[in-house]
Amino acid sequence: MIRRFGRKINYVPLLITLIIGVGIGIICFLISRNILIGIMFGLLSIIIASSIISINIQKYFGYWEISKDGIQYCEYDSFGKRISAIFFPHFVKNISININNINSISLKKNKGLSDPKGIGPNGAIDSSYYIVGSALNDFTDKYFFNVALTNGKNIDLSAFDDTNDINKIVSDISNIIGKEVFVKSTRLGQKPRTRNKL
Repeated sequence: MIRRFGRKINYVPLLITLIIGVGIGIICFLISRNILIGIMFGLLSIIIASSIISINIQKYFGYWEISKDGIQYCEYDSFGKRISAIFFPHFVKNISININNINSISLKKNKGLSDPKGIGPNGAIDSSYYIVGSALNDFTDKYFFNVALTNGKNIDLSAFDDTNDINKIVSDISNIIGKEVFVKSTRLGQKPRTRNKL
């Protein structure tokens, strides 16, 4: 069984970047009647637009998949890799992680998302040990999986897929790995209170 998440990078970001750059370049040329100024502002617009678009590459094109063999994902951990993915999407390579190198997987909240009522440090149930339930069905796009590797590295992967059913997503991953996936109340950038191995 293979479970896939997110979208693969395509030529849409590049197309948007070029449209913005060419459009601004033409406007500057028509205003100044100087082709060099048009080219200069067009190129500058392409650089700025691609830089802005690169910020959300991981969010919109964070494709990854998990199977019995492990995880394959696209890594955008540097500005250079994100820019390269925009201009050369066909050459983006997946990184493979062997299943034996995975120490733990946790489902975490993105910033700005609260625990469901009754869940968390002030509720009846501690969300660190709360198995994903129906209360989270509508929040698939606001959650991510944190994969902790045996070498100490942590990778954040999108929990988004076309089903928009967080219960099914977690159930499928649990079946693939063979153990449960837990919700942790820790938000992005904070140190987890507990560590639950899969």
